[in-house]
Amino acid sequence: MLTVLCGNVGTKWPDVWVHRLKQMVENNCSVPYRFKCVADHPIPGVDVTDSSSVRLDPDKPQGCWVKLDYFRRSVSGSGPCIALDLDTTLIGDIAPLQSGKLALAIDRKGRVNSSVMAWTPHAATEALYTKNIPYTEYPRGDQEYIRDSYPGVTKLAGCYSYKVDLTYGFSEMPEKAIVVYFHGTPTPAAKSVQKHDWNSRTWDGLNRQDREGAPSSEPVIEVIQAGPYHTRKQLRNIERKKYEYLYEHRNNPERMENGRFYYGMGKIRNKNTADVTRFWSGDGLVDVGCGRNEFIDRIKREQQESGKVHISGKMTGVDPTRVLARRGDVLTAFGHELPFPDKSVDFATCWDVIEHLIPGDDMLVLEEMERIARKAIAFSISSKTDSNNLHINLKPQSVWKQVVNQVFEGHRITYHAGPEIRTPVWVINLNAALCTGS
Repeated sequence: MLTVLCGNVGTKWPDVWVHRLKQMVENNCSVPYRFKCVADHPIPGVDVTDSSSVRLDPDKPQGCWVKLDYFRRSVSGSGPCIALDLDTTLIGDIAPLQSGKLALAIDRKGRVNSSVMAWTPHAATEALYTKNIPYTEYPRGDQEYIRDSYPGVTKLAGCYSYKVDLTYGFSEMPEKAIVVYFHGTPTPAAKSVQKHDWNSRTWDGLNRQDREGAPSSEPVIEVIQAGPYHTRKQLRNIERKKYEYLYEHRNNPERMENGRFYYGMGKIRNKNTADVTRFWSGDGLVDVGCGRNEFIDRIKREQQESGKVHISGKMTGVDPTRVLARRGDVLTAFGHELPFPDKSVDFATCWDVIEHLIPGDDMLVLEEMERIARKAIAFSISSKTDSNNLHINLKPQSVWKQVVNQVFEGHRITYHAGPEIRTPVWVINLNAALCTGS
């Protein structure tokens, strides 16, 4: 059986790109196949091979070099394989790409590119997966190494570089095109690429959340780049520093307050949270990823004005961004390590924060909220892009439902969505041990 492989290690590509590729393969493969992803975190709905479990060389950088893991038999199996980068667009049936020897995409200038590869495992391909590769000798990465190390790399027919072969989309799409590969910017999500019918049609096959989950090819904020050797702790600090940079230096006149970047809950979002929590009554609340503490400020106002919300005890906003702590009413902490005892408050909330977390931390934060709360949890998760490309953990709402059901199995789950709701909201009743619902 054919194996279709991809990789997603690090934080460059939100998981929605894996789901996009999986959907395109379903629409463009005429033979039986299995779809696998080599990743450093679980991806709901996808067969994932842990990248650390197949990493032979501990000194190997990540990034493009992760593709060498594909050649290990435990990953590829024994049948034909096709490996696709996440930023490829499938135009036609990929079944004809199957090859006995190793074949790669080669542009009209003769440059080898590992964005698309096909092979049937044999001794020469397995030899590519080895130790002591002189990485510094290959500035263009794995593709140069593969070209020099495998005898007789052949060209894959039907694969075209968007930049070189299609001259950034100005050339006509060949009739026999199967795959368009992008290798850098722009990506298939860029507006300049979306205008082409051959690309927009591939997005039309996906649901609305998938299309909205495609990040722009040119991030506005790029303060610190995540490198191949960063630990999860370092990645968290990198993300935190991005927000500190925004609050301290973002020069946007429309979102400034006293010369500083202003973040606020929009009217629609504020209304959504008010509708969910209006009749809560209990002792203590923690708002995770609280920003400027707008939600808790609103709760306090409603208690004074309407008396419909009755939350006694302390209400605490938690946010990792140290700039916000200067306000004096925000506790500095990460959501996956909440500094509260078990079952110490009645309620925990988290509004439009999960999509900002590095993959894997989403479940940790939800589990922490369950640990500290006694009565109920409420949170919202966006599947849309933002103008600053800060939503690094985008998934379709259908996938988020799987994650939520997995974390809160055994509790009553209510899902609020509709045209008037900016971001779908979940409410978890921790008191009722009922079957999960949607």
